[in-house]
Amino acid sequence: MLDRRSFLGTGLVFVAGPALCDALGPSLRGTLAEPVVDDTPSMQAAIDHAASTGVPLRLGPGVFQVSGLVLPSGLVLQGVGGATRLIGSGRVLALIDGTDQVRISDLVLDGSGMGESPAAPGLLTVTGARRLWLERVEIRSAPGDGLFLDATQGVLRDLTITGPRRHGVVIMNGRGVEMSAGQVLSPGGSGVQIVRRDRGPDATRIEGLRVEAARGSAAVSINRASGVSLSRIVIDGALGAGVEIIDAHATGIEATHILRAQGAGVRVLGASMRTRVTMSRIEDAPTGIEDRGPGPGLYTANAMTRCRIGIALAAPDGGHVITDNLITGTQTGAVVSIDSDGKPRAETSRREPSPG
Repeated sequence: MLDRRSFLGTGLVFVAGPALCDALGPSLRGTLAEPVVDDTPSMQAAIDHAASTGVPLRLGPGVFQVSGLVLPSGLVLQGVGGATRLIGSGRVLALIDGTDQVRISDLVLDGSGMGESPAAPGLLTVTGARRLWLERVEIRSAPGDGLFLDATQGVLRDLTITGPRRHGVVIMNGRGVEMSAGQVLSPGGSGVQIVRRDRGPDATRIEGLRVEAARGSAAVSINRASGVSLSRIVIDGALGAGVEIIDAHATGIEATHILRAQGAGVRVLGASMRTRVTMSRIEDAPTGIEDRGPGPGLYTANAMTRCRIGIALAAPDGGHVITDNLITGTQTGAVVSIDSDGKPRAETSRREPSPG
């Protein structure tokens, strides 16, 4: 039987055993029992071979110490859920650049072994990729962002990102990112940032995500990215706003639950127009919805509870549609006019109960 060093030295082998017996592709197995070794050369060789042959690379349970992995087009990389852990031992764990198709599933990516000054924005940094697929991937202790996507199209499903120093997920100049399920826990910044370098349309869709204890200006931040859709999001305990929309048009927020945000549940800033918030709940926030944009906004069928202000509008004559909302427990008013600094103009506020 091969020991770990000779096993990894061969690079590409099949391993028999309950967790790894797989006739479809090469496999590697890590271990916690032996001294730390640099698995990067053997891991990279296995990755390159799997991508070039179109055969999935199966990683067995255990720990691999790696640095600066490059994941090429055609790679299918699979681990054992919760049991296969890649620990970054340098300034970057893994990069995907300009690839056509990469699929990664059932891995833990751990940045606890890296320094505080990473060489890339994210623990996993992806640039210019098409048809990226990440499923059941856990990202822990990233020294920067957990996952950084730039000009990328892909599917993110059932990710868990815990304790990144900056943001959980950054989607820069998205080309069609669909994110579903999963959770971002205790990020140092936002749970998710969706941003474009220049204002323009964006096809990002996020559904069924949970963001807890985000310490940035907002749990979900949308900046210059128009046409973003959020649905069935749960945001709990944000130190800033729940969702912040800056210079972005036609943002849709549906069936979302925001509770215990220290800023507004939804905050609209800059030149943002046509924001739509429907069938959502906002609880225990200073303001349920704060719209400082020029309007119009559509705010309908929402429930706002124990917010000092229900809906605050900087442009009350901006053509907003506000109907069928249930607003209770306010102190200042259900629908309030505010100035450019967000301060209420008391003479134009409407006290609850509000029919809309």
